[in-house]
Amino acid sequence: MNSTRMILILSVVTLFCSNPSNAYTPGDTLWTDVFPDPGSLTAIQPAENGSVVTLANTDSTAVMRWVNEDGELLQTLVLQGGVDIVVGDFAAYPDGGYVFAGSIYRSNENRFAVFRTDADGNLIWLREWNYVDPSSGGNIIVDADGDILATGGSAFPQVGLIWKLSPSGETIFRDDYGGMQQWHWIVDAIVTNTGNYLICGYVKPHSSDEYDAWAMELSPNGGTIWQETYATDEYDYFRAVAQLEDGFVFGGSRYSPEFGTYALCVRTDSEGHLQWESTFGNLSEGSDRISDILPAADGSIGFCGMHGSGWNRQDLWIGELDQYGTLVWDAMYGSDIPQRDSAAHEFIELPAGGYMVAGGNPDGGWLLRIYDDPNPGYYPVIVSAEPLFSPVIVPPYGLNLHWHATLTNTADEPVALDAWTIAETPLGNTVGPLDENLNFTIGAGETISHYASQRVPAYAPPGEYIFTLRAGNYPDALTEDSFTFTKAESGASGSQLTDWASMGWDLSTTTGADESSTSSGLPSSFRLVGVYPNPFNARTVITVELPGSAPLTIQMFNITGQLVHTVADGMHSAGTHSFTLDAGSLASGVYFMHAVVPGELNEIRRVALVR
Repeated sequence: MNSTRMILILSVVTLFCSNPSNAYTPGDTLWTDVFPDPGSLTAIQPAENGSVVTLANTDSTAVMRWVNEDGELLQTLVLQGGVDIVVGDFAAYPDGGYVFAGSIYRSNENRFAVFRTDADGNLIWLREWNYVDPSSGGNIIVDADGDILATGGSAFPQVGLIWKLSPSGETIFRDDYGGMQQWHWIVDAIVTNTGNYLICGYVKPHSSDEYDAWAMELSPNGGTIWQETYATDEYDYFRAVAQLEDGFVFGGSRYSPEFGTYALCVRTDSEGHLQWESTFGNLSEGSDRISDILPAADGSIGFCGMHGSGWNRQDLWIGELDQYGTLVWDAMYGSDIPQRDSAAHEFIELPAGGYMVAGGNPDGGWLLRIYDDPNPGYYPVIVSAEPLFSPVIVPPYGLNLHWHATLTNTADEPVALDAWTIAETPLGNTVGPLDENLNFTIGAGETISHYASQRVPAYAPPGEYIFTLRAGNYPDALTEDSFTFTKAESGASGSQLTDWASMGWDLSTTTGADESSTSSGLPSSFRLVGVYPNPFNARTVITVELPGSAPLTIQMFNITGQLVHTVADGMHSAGTHSFTLDAGSLASGVYFMHAVVPGELNEIRRVALVR
């Protein structure tokens, strides 16, 4: 199959809202692009320099459009191949090209199709799976090794199809799920933070009229790690899944004969065990569903989909839930669109804040930029509290516990704040504040890093304690970090300590954004202390300890081994150094942070950038 590349300048209608820039509230539309070509925008991916690339199908042709953050159309690419191909999803490939999943029509039947192109849309390879029944692909992802996982399904019986291919298009494994006894639909898939695959959709026993939401985790070789069916008395469907730090969140819909269809959100642990579920939407005119779901760095959960707003009337829908599934805000779009079956299909979070939403209806595609509070609950100061030695065991007579405090201002302007420490005892009560540094300022991009000592008295009850460094506006903590220590019930004897005194913690001195030094004491070894936060949304801090002056290099690599950023490169004095990384326009994904001091330090940390 030969690929023909055409660059077209299309007519685009850009609608701007009338709110002044300082009067936006979450859910407001900053602009809307309307693409008059038939076909809704079905997928969206981040691109370079804050732009996005969208996918739409016009008859048997796939159309990709690049749009910047201001809604300006940068480029249009029409993929044609001389055959009837319908593309359901696409993903960016590490070499700058793309991979696609869909269906191809040959010999009077649909076949599951996967193909790969270069950055200009030129075909590299096309693979077809001629399953026994009419079939198609609907979702595609790329893992850290560059392997491709495509999912799809057949028409009858309803069978879920999973197909893993190598970068060159060779089949690694492929399998089907379901059959005449139980029908399966696979709707979404992701690569987990452990390198496995998480797949979701819904199932229906052939003997039953009810549908149940379903999820499964697969190993890289296709082995089942776990699968769960979430059965209720209603009809439940999973349509989207996203990774959380300690589990997964699913979005979809629930149908009730009494209320119709309304939105469903489910939170599970990392093994698929249900933690909570939330249903919401227009119960009186129920035709609501979640099509895509996106966790934010602050713990909130963004969603988009379709909302019923009247008889036979659906609008594009976007909103946010809190970390427990309670609706925080939502908004509908498209009340002035003549077509009655509009929906939002996918969305992404922008580095500058807010969302870009792809959707529309059969009459055309809609791309919307939606305002959201760029920093809901956000506080620009990152704190770190770490003991010098771990684990910390306090003898019965007490201990002077030595620890390291770091506070980094990631903002572009100074921040005035308070910082204090507390200890939660094994009895559940709190001691403190143990030490206070009130009303001081950290400059833009600056870091404070000091060693301190916290005395634990002999009379403190035995058991596990949580020692916490807090920052904010005392007594309201806006950010914190903790570590644990254990007070022994018996053991060696010594001179008893009699109070919770704190020493050596003076936060009146700051240093530059790229490094900081301690006010007293030096590290005992060369060490990459950590990268925090991880996963991160826009900025993270890399902390390194140097017991002596040394040449230090810190570099960030993508999953293909390509150097994407140099964090530090040069001589650095003895002490603890913290480096703030601004991810800028880097795409979401897994990266590796490599810290090197020749002959002394050679450590790699895996980090995840989540937009």
